[in-house]
Amino acid sequence: MKLILEKFSSISYQIFFLVITSIILVAMLYRPITEFHPVGKMPGVLPVTAQTIAQWGKEPVRVKTGFSITDFIKFDAVKNEYLVNAIIWFEYDPQAIKLETIEKFSFTKGDIVKKSDPIITKKSENMHVATYYIRILFGTIMDYVRFPLDDHRLFLNLTNYSANAQELVYEVAASDYAVADNIYIAGWQAIGHAVKSGYSENKVGENTISQPKVVFSMDVSKQDVRQLLLIVLPLLLIFYFSIFAFSIKDIVLAITLVLACISGLLAYAFVIQTLSPAVGYFMLSDYLFIFFITTIFIIFLITVLFAVPEHIASKKTLEMVKGVAIPLLYITLIIVWYYLTNIKDMS
Repeated sequence: MKLILEKFSSISYQIFFLVITSIILVAMLYRPITEFHPVGKMPGVLPVTAQTIAQWGKEPVRVKTGFSITDFIKFDAVKNEYLVNAIIWFEYDPQAIKLETIEKFSFTKGDIVKKSDPIITKKSENMHVATYYIRILFGTIMDYVRFPLDDHRLFLNLTNYSANAQELVYEVAASDYAVADNIYIAGWQAIGHAVKSGYSENKVGENTISQPKVVFSMDVSKQDVRQLLLIVLPLLLIFYFSIFAFSIKDIVLAITLVLACISGLLAYAFVIQTLSPAVGYFMLSDYLFIFFITTIFIIFLITVLFAVPEHIASKKTLEMVKGVAIPLLYITLIIVWYYLTNIKDMS
């Protein structure tokens, strides 16, 4: 057993562990990369039911609405800034609601930076359709806890502050919400969309104000392998270099290598910060960094002990500790990697 443990620190065994571990880590990335796993909650929207209308005491004007996203001009998931061109239309009865009220639509968490004049068409004697070409700059509810393996569900909330829900309700069928098939987003892929219409309630003092609300959602799956490699690959390389210090017989050189790895890891933390979103909670990349800095510090402590006199720390004992530490660190890396990439915060 002692001889086997001592062999683990040899270059050949180290290379074997490195190759096997790397293959396992890459295989574990298949599911989080190929499957869609958004994190976060959908904005609240209450359905308009018969009971709701009875409480209101009146029937609101129902305006059939359609929305189509034609292209993204800007898509910055790190800064949570998105700029889209879109078309929105409203089918309404001009006897029941004025065009002036219809065109006061807006989006929460967003600004309409361009808006065309309405194109009015008559669908029937009593029904008109007002169509607008718009450009929207918006942010959305983003949860980056799985960064850089994060998928997202973008939300656009349509409302109208000039009318309450007792007066106006938007109705949007699933077929009336569309995202262009040829839409292109660098590093991302649009894989689905959905819509939910109703109303929202806001407390203002002792009163409750109800506003018409439609939540348009769009699912985007990250396809940015480059960003993933820029963050993960240097961390792995630094870890591998540090653990190879166990195979160096020259104690001074081994300690120097581990110290260089610690310095490199701390310096690379600033690079990760520039690539990461500014949030106040831990992300997957943060947990990986904490794991690697902890393991490299453990390697440093074990390596430093070899410089201690024989009567204080037995070299034979340290060789056995080193032999146990090498496979244990690799196994721990695999377990932590699997937990962070395939279990934690997976929906």
